[in-house]
Amino acid sequence: QRTYPERLSGDCADGYPYQFLWAGFRSRKKSGEGRALSLREAVGAFEGTGSSGRAFAYPAGLFGAEDHYTGIYGRIKGKLCRHFHLSLQSGCDETLLRMNRHYTTGEYLEKTELLRRAFGNPAVTTDVIVGFPGESEEEFAQTKQFLESINFYEMHVFQYSRREGTVAAGRTDQIPEAVKKARSEALIALAERCSKKFRKDVEVLFEEGREINGIPCQVGYTGEYIRAVKKTSENLSGKVCRGKLTGFLEDDTLSGNRQSDNLLWFV
Repeated sequence: QRTYPERLSGDCADGYPYQFLWAGFRSRKKSGEGRALSLREAVGAFEGTGSSGRAFAYPAGLFGAEDHYTGIYGRIKGKLCRHFHLSLQSGCDETLLRMNRHYTTGEYLEKTELLRRAFGNPAVTTDVIVGFPGESEEEFAQTKQFLESINFYEMHVFQYSRREGTVAAGRTDQIPEAVKKARSEALIALAERCSKKFRKDVEVLFEEGREINGIPCQVGYTGEYIRAVKKTSENLSGKVCRGKLTGFLEDDTLSGNRQSDNLLWFV
């Protein structure tokens, strides 16, 4: 069973402060009494830091939460990276029901709109499964339409695979592998189109040097926690630079695939 620190803090090379805030995970208080760290406590602990601090929150408990997120996040939005990962799995209510998910697409949409009221245009990312047993062409079309309407920065697309002992594995309406592959490719293409809307004038906080295909580069993050890379031999660690995001590094530039590396050129 993993535990996470309430907060980790430190300084970059030139003293630029950064903060990492874990919200929604189980944490063990310093008093030794294990319990869930509430968002209110996490925010309260964070509010005393300087205005130049940045944080990344993973709001795992948005569904059914009692906290008023707009007000809570609004109080520290100048310190919080505008990046939220909200796992969706499917954009069709019928499919979600078969997956035994306890939320609807309407509720999901409500939460993303709530975050956008608080942060303007944050980078929202998600997970999607295609080819779940019983997913018809009509249901897949609903999912694709819903994903496009949300305007995600990034979508992690997975093809359903049978796990022995599960209810889904015993269903007789399994989806052919070729159909799952085609649906996956369609959503990956959609994800790439949606991500282009985030290629804009940005500020990047650079953190480390990295050699990419023999070229010296600097890697950092935007205010939306989007990874950016700049070709330069200059040490930019701890510095904030303004520029523009262009496109993803080509598939043959990095080991692995473009979706997993998720690096955008910064010029």
